[in-house]
Amino acid sequence: MPIVLAMLLSACGMGMMGNPLGRIPSEYADLVNQVAADNDSIARGEVIFQGICATCHGESGRGDGPASAGLDPAPAAIASTEHMRSDAYLFYRISEGGNFSPFNSAMPAFKEVYDENERWDVINYIRTLGNMGMMPDGMMGR
Repeated sequence: MPIVLAMLLSACGMGMMGNPLGRIPSEYADLVNQVAADNDSIARGEVIFQGICATCHGESGRGDGPASAGLDPAPAAIASTEHMRSDAYLFYRISEGGNFSPFNSAMPAFKEVYDENERWDVINYIRTLGNMGMMPDGMMGR
């Protein structure tokens, strides 16, 4: 990671695996994905993501889905950020959604919709969307 970006993340208290918007609740804080990120899990996660999440986050995870217009805040461009988030943070956000402070977003909670393994499958798929090629020129380390 470039030094300038590392310094910026550190100054914001984020680090590579941080949560920039507050503390992860204790029931999620220590979670680590136990579902292997194999082809089967990624395929299951893709079906869920493309069927539900892409509506707002876009097919490629850039926050440009058809339902994203007019949302405030706009859906996260997860393809360029979520690979830096911890398993615990992603599971928390997918499970609880964002209709509360500090997020105040339109993202619904999915803990009653998808079981734990399905939510982990989605996380495994989301991690495949990370495309460092989306970073602005000069942002990548050498």
